[in-house]
Amino acid sequence: MRLELDLPFRIESLNRSQRLGLKATIAKIRGQRFAQRGKVKRQRNGTHMILKTKLAGQLRARLLREGERLVITLTRRGPGMLDDDNLAAGFKPVRDGIADALGVNDSNPMLRWFYAQEHTGRGVYSARVLFETMTRRELGARLAAAEEASA
Repeated sequence: MRLELDLPFRIESLNRSQRLGLKATIAKIRGQRFAQRGKVKRQRNGTHMILKTKLAGQLRARLLREGERLVITLTRRGPGMLDDDNLAAGFKPVRDGIADALGVNDSNPMLRWFYAQEHTGRGVYSARVLFETMTRRELGARLAAAEEASA
């Protein structure tokens, strides 16, 4: 099974507000934290609702099959590139929303998460979610290929 879904979210580093430097006042930092918290909540709830309405039942049924893993690839599309730790952190609300829609914890061993990026034109932001079911053997082959590519 292979399903692809586009999300209308701008994925960026969650610690962006920390780059303000020493000139930022406490009130300004506090205001940005509240704004950031609201943004994270909207992304998580938005992802949950999109998945709940479109395909959560199908994916949950697949999770119950023995021997299969649900591989989820989260792809950020934007004009700039994030480093790997900021990419994963930026997708945290989306990842939590997917897990909420599936009714499982995001650390469930039946789920395997991958992250990717695509360079787009200026001002074009979105996120793509790809769901694939794989056996343990297929997943092992994919992990080995990913490890070779990064070496």
